[in-house]
Amino acid sequence: MVANQAQASAVQIWNYFRSVVEWVKAVFPTYRTPMKGRNWGSMYYRFNDYNLDLNELEMRIAKINDDDVAYKPGIYDYVLTGDEQLLKSSCMCRFNEGSTI
Repeated sequence: MVANQAQASAVQIWNYFRSVVEWVKAVFPTYRTPMKGRNWGSMYYRFNDYNLDLNELEMRIAKINDDDVAYKPGIYDYVLTGDEQLLKSSCMCRFNEGSTI
């Protein structure tokens, strides 16, 4: 943000923001409260080029959401990375280390 504050127009940043929001809406069409506050920009950067099976993601989210998960917001990171540690606490350290699908 600091690097871009001197620009006369925020169109590039605004377009990136809209791209992230549209990607999230497409990949996770059912809004759930735990979605709030996720690092969607990081997830978009890592996974927007993947051909994701949206029906499978939704089924996995619904199943995991019904289970006794300690950290429900971690469900979204988990279904993309497969890292079960993301379901145990609010720690994002494993996600940021570069886990893969």
